[in-house]
Amino acid sequence: MQGLNTGIRRGTSGSATFGAPLPAPHARPGATLLALLLAAATLPSPALSATGASRTPATSAADTVKAGVDAWSQGDFAGAVARWKPLADKGDPDAQFNLAQAYKLGRGVPIDLARAKTLYGEAAAKGHVQAADNYGLLLFQDGERAKAMPYIEASAARGDARAQYILGIAHFNGDLAAKDWVRAYALVTLARRAELPQATTALAQMDSYIPLAQRQEAVALATQLAAQADANRTQLAAASELETRGGPPPVLTPSGLAAAAA
Repeated sequence: MQGLNTGIRRGTSGSATFGAPLPAPHARPGATLLALLLAAATLPSPALSATGASRTPATSAADTVKAGVDAWSQGDFAGAVARWKPLADKGDPDAQFNLAQAYKLGRGVPIDLARAKTLYGEAAAKGHVQAADNYGLLLFQDGERAKAMPYIEASAARGDARAQYILGIAHFNGDLAAKDWVRAYALVTLARRAELPQATTALAQMDSYIPLAQRQEAVALATQLAAQADANRTQLAAASELETRGGPPPVLTPSGLAAAAA
């Protein structure tokens, strides 16, 4: 499968579909929706994790993970990988996440999306939120859509624009999620507010299918979903702060991988 094909497109009957042809009751006969492509690998990656959502109790391990982040920020990608790999092999979720990022971008190691996916999955299983976000997207990209959806839904609830876009398209077509055009429009609206390019095109196409009253209802729902996502992130941040008490002081998260690699 080449890229994340989450697009709205026209089925053999002319209805809007997400994967297999599905009916869209309110679609106008003959209406055509262009396919949309979400290439997750080209989107900005989350920042490296120095003391991430799931921390290793041992101070020496946390210090080693941070040393790798510092090396990465200075352009020493191979040095960063060398610090993270032994810890990742022992199951440290922050090291696993960071090493997955390296494999995803091919920094310090050859690009290996299969290895990145495995590492994201291992870190996600230990509660690493950023890893879970990436794992869900890679599962979806690889065609494991049903397995991906719980991760996509959780990421969308935390305000991840990529997940909101995918979930919105799923709700629009009633494939992998219940058909709900109000929620679909609300989610894609939030993705557009986050400046996800595909969302603008999707909304313009949805305008041809979704009645005005439902679109207006979606605007109010988008506000509610955004507030809930803020609350979810605040709760995660509070839990993360509690985990640091009694351990090493928190460190600043460096800028995103794309900026660090520039």
